[in-house]
Amino acid sequence: THIALRRLNGPDASPWFHPLPGVEIDVDPRGCLRLRGPMTLGQWLQTNDLVELPSTNADPLPPHRSPSTVHGSPFRWLGRWDNVINSGGVKVQVEVVEAALERAWLALGLEPRRCFVAGLPDERLGEEVTLVVEGTPLPAATQEALLAELTARVQRFERPRRVRYLPALTETASGKIDRAASLARVVDS
Repeated sequence: THIALRRLNGPDASPWFHPLPGVEIDVDPRGCLRLRGPMTLGQWLQTNDLVELPSTNADPLPPHRSPSTVHGSPFRWLGRWDNVINSGGVKVQVEVVEAALERAWLALGLEPRRCFVAGLPDERLGEEVTLVVEGTPLPAATQEALLAELTARVQRFERPRRVRYLPALTETASGKIDRAASLARVVDS
């Protein structure tokens, strides 16, 4: 159910969500959202949604931590805890890289393809940031141009170190990309 709203467009567009009246929010030690309100029958509900709470100069908060329950405080959604890639001890948020990738496709005038970012096992890094793209491989020059455009939009450690292709991504029953099943096919190929 809905627990917060944010302005998506216009001059007041913002990445910050504002909880609905009566909704209390907090974060757990991972930085994941906890909430309670009328829609949870007053019970705390733990999510796997990574969020950022604002801090002020007068009362700075450590990243992802709150000293106590916050009533009505805005929050910014960062992504899902279960989509974090741990590459060489650095946490890479998949949703950040995928959003930048979408803008990179468009900036180059390329027809966007279905794709996703995931971590593949790596002996040195633990997990390697990998881009999985549906369809035939892009020409080498196009792939390099895409990665260069993406590199300009993300941190160095967020850039995919490897690009893998699948003729078709596996889908869930509802038609969404089944990341786990698609990734298993990449590993097996």
